[in-house]
Amino acid sequence: MTAPGEFDPLSADCPFCATGPGERCWAVSDWARKPHAARVRRARAVAAHADPRLDRWFPAVGPCGICGTPGLDQRHRVVDAIAGRIAAGEGETDVADDYRLPLEAVLTVMAWAADWPGVWQ
Repeated sequence: MTAPGEFDPLSADCPFCATGPGERCWAVSDWARKPHAARVRRARAVAAHADPRLDRWFPAVGPCGICGTPGLDQRHRVVDAIAGRIAAGEGETDVADDYRLPLEAVLTVMAWAADWPGVWQ
């Protein structure tokens, strides 16, 4: 069971084994309680699109051709990449410069990522 605001990949369906939200992945042993990596990525993408804090800096630009999640825009790829770079120890200013974003946009991503602890480790 996860605490409020804690990352829960079971909140999304699993594209690997087609298990629905809230159910454990069928191809992973029950004792491990680890969902597939694809399910973790999908839950993170859904979370990026559901958070209104990100709307100001990351508007819709078109469907994502990488994850293929129906109805999801590709903005989650940028948000995920920024969060990953910050978690890896890169400086906020350097990341903002690389993406040609104001520092406030990167700080907004950091605030969003704080709601999903341990995801980028």
